[in-house]
Amino acid sequence: MNKVAITTNFACMFADKAKEKGVTIAPFHIIIEGKDYLDPQVDMESLYALLDRKENLPITAPFTVVECFQTWQELSQNAEAILHISMTQAFTAAYTVALQAQGLAREKLPETRIELIDWRPAGSGLGLIALEAAEMAGQGKDVSEITEFVNHLIPKVTSLSMRDTLLYLDKGGEYSRPSRGPKLNISFASGPLWKLMTIQVE
Repeated sequence: MNKVAITTNFACMFADKAKEKGVTIAPFHIIIEGKDYLDPQVDMESLYALLDRKENLPITAPFTVVECFQTWQELSQNAEAILHISMTQAFTAAYTVALQAQGLAREKLPETRIELIDWRPAGSGLGLIALEAAEMAGQGKDVSEITEFVNHLIPKVTSLSMRDTLLYLDKGGEYSRPSRGPKLNISFASGPLWKLMTIQVE
């Protein structure tokens, strides 16, 4: 039994790799033509075919406060602490939902320490760091050590993404011009270049 359980979002890593390394995934909801699916339940071929039509596009929603709390409640039976590494609040409400679940857990699970990290660089780097955090947990590191390690890496990680279109970012609520907080830098070469930061882990 690890002293620390690691949780993160499904979009950031493959389910089989998460299971192998002991990372618990809090899946998003994907609403396709009025039906609600969890991330792992979606048939990707059908999803890509739907995206190609560019009509009636699916929408996503994070897990609920209750779903997040129930995940942590189950993990608390075998772990002294939980570290949740969340997709950035600049792109999704998942971090805010996790904050609310943390408040509920303080009341209902007072013996379990729960730490949250906003993975500001976004992108697949989150999944890689979640795997590293799980390895540290397997080595018996405590939650303070693991949290410090992840926070140390955040400013060293960047994410570059080449997109043929900004349509799906727009429909997914990820392409916006907020008056406050992180902003997307858009420039054009042969296609749109979506730049948030630059990925480099030292």
